[in-house]
Amino acid sequence: MTYDEAVDFLKNPIYNLTRPGLGAITELMELLGNPQDKLKYVHVAGTNGKGSVSAMTESVLRHAGYKTGLYTSPFIERFTERIRIGEDEISREDLARLTERVKSAVDDMVASGHAAPTIFEMVTAVAFMYFSEKECDIVILEVGMGGRLDATNIIKNSEVSIITRIGMDHTDFLGDTIEKIAEEKAGIIKDACPVVSSEQRTEAGEIIKYRCNEKSSELIEVSASNVEVTSSDINGQSFRLSDGSEYKISLLGRHQIKNALTVIAAINVLRNGGTAISEEALKSGMQAARWNGRLEVVNKSPVVIVDGAHNADGAESLAESLSDLFPNQHITFIMGVLADKDIDAMLKPIIPTASRFITVTPPNPRALSAAKLADKLESKGCKADACESIKSAIECCIKKYSDEVICAFGSLYYIGEVRAYFINQ
Repeated sequence: MTYDEAVDFLKNPIYNLTRPGLGAITELMELLGNPQDKLKYVHVAGTNGKGSVSAMTESVLRHAGYKTGLYTSPFIERFTERIRIGEDEISREDLARLTERVKSAVDDMVASGHAAPTIFEMVTAVAFMYFSEKECDIVILEVGMGGRLDATNIIKNSEVSIITRIGMDHTDFLGDTIEKIAEEKAGIIKDACPVVSSEQRTEAGEIIKYRCNEKSSELIEVSASNVEVTSSDINGQSFRLSDGSEYKISLLGRHQIKNALTVIAAINVLRNGGTAISEEALKSGMQAARWNGRLEVVNKSPVVIVDGAHNADGAESLAESLSDLFPNQHITFIMGVLADKDIDAMLKPIIPTASRFITVTPPNPRALSAAKLADKLESKGCKADACESIKSAIECCIKKYSDEVICAFGSLYYIGEVRAYFINQ
C-alpha cells in the first residue's frame, strides 16, 4: 500500500459513519494486539482549546526529556500532522505500512460479520500502533468528539485527564444542552485517575464534579482569577501568577492564557505522580509551543490571521482576542463554515468587529456554500461578497483591503489553504 492509497482508504466515505459505542474499536484493537495497553497517556477532552492544551503539554514534556506521542484532529495541511512523535510527523511510509495492517484487520472484521470501524477509529488504531512501536514514554491523546464513546476512550487509564472548556458543538451527536455535552466529555474520567478541568460554566462544572466523585478521582479546577497579563502583542504574551511565577507563551489570545493555566495544573499533577519536570522545562516548553491555525499570524504586511473558530465560544474568543490585539480597528473577515453549525451564534460576537466579509465554501461535503453564507450575512446588514475559490478570496483581500487586518475563520477545513498560501511563498 502506498501513502496515497492509505490516505484514500482512511478518507473512504463508506467508513464515514458515526455509530455510538466502543465495540468496533475494541474488536479492531484486539485483532491488532492491543498496542494501546502498553502506553501512558494524558487524555484531553473538551469543546474548545483541546488542541492548544495538547500542544503545550506535549512541548513541556518534550523539553523535560520525554519521548512524546501526540494525536490530534483534524489536520490543517497534511494528513500526517495528526500523528507525531516530538516535532516529527509520522512518515508517509509508516502511515502506509500501518494502515495496511489496519485494513487487513478491518477486512477480517467484516468477513466475520462485524460492523466496520469508522474512519476516526481506524486512524486512532494507526496512532496507537505507531506510538507503541516507537516506545513513547507518554502520549498526549486528544479526543476526536465527545469522550465517553470516542475511540480514544478505549484506554484503561491515564496519568491525568484534562477537560477544557465545554460549549455547544456537535449537538446532533452529543446532545442539545451543556449538561448533556458535559456528560459525554466527562466520560473520559477513569477510576482513581486525576482530572484537571478548565474554567467551566456552572452546569458543566457540576457534571464533572459528580463524575469525579463517582470515580473517586481527584479534581483540580483551574481559575484565571489571580492572573496578571503583563504583555500581549502579535509576537506572544506574558503573564504572572499570584505566587509571583512568570510565564511566556507564543500562542495569542486571552483564552490561550487560560489554556496555559490548565497545562500548568496538569503538569503539577504529573509531577505529583512522580514524573520529573523541571520549572525550566515547563517555562521553555510553554513558550516554544506552536499550534497552527489557532489565532496564527501568517503574514505581517498586511496582517493576516487564521483561526479555526467554528462554534459560538470559539468565535467569542476570537472577537475578544482581535479587539485586544487591534483595538479600534475593523477587520476584513474571510469566512467559510459547515452548514450544521450555529452560524447565528458564531456571527453575534464577530459582526461588531467586522468591516466586511468575503465568503468561501470549505472543501467538505457538509459545507455551506459561499453564496448562501453571503446571503445570510447581507440579511444581517453586513457587507459580504462570495468568492468562487479560497485563493481568489485571499487575492481579493490583499488587493482591496491591505490597509486592514484580514482574518480567515469559521472552519479548519479551509484555513489550511489560506495558511499555505502565505507560509509556502
